[in-house]
Amino acid sequence: MLRIAYVGPFNYPDGGACAKHVDGLAEAFSLAGASVSICAGGRVINAKTDLEPNPRYEVSHVQELEEKQASNLVKGLRVLSFGDQTIKWLDEQTERIDVVVQYG
Repeated sequence: MLRIAYVGPFNYPDGGACAKHVDGLAEAFSLAGASVSICAGGRVINAKTDLEPNPRYEVSHVQELEEKQASNLVKGLRVLSFGDQTIKWLDEQTERIDVVVQYG
């Protein structure tokens, strides 16, 4: 079975445009027979039950994005290591990932 990792700097599942886009494409991959894992770079959202992730795919949060209230210095320094947490997550996967789809 094809294994797809969908990664990017988005909050999930927050019901916003990014999350809806990710949901749609992940669902299409899943219906086509792929195993889908979502690695959201945003913060963990305390979701309502109607925003729970689809059980067809695994969801991880690596918190690449800073909170909105973070200082400009913290946000600026974060740019230097942006993506490191996602790469670490990819390296830690025990099953081989065949395709990585980057959102954004």
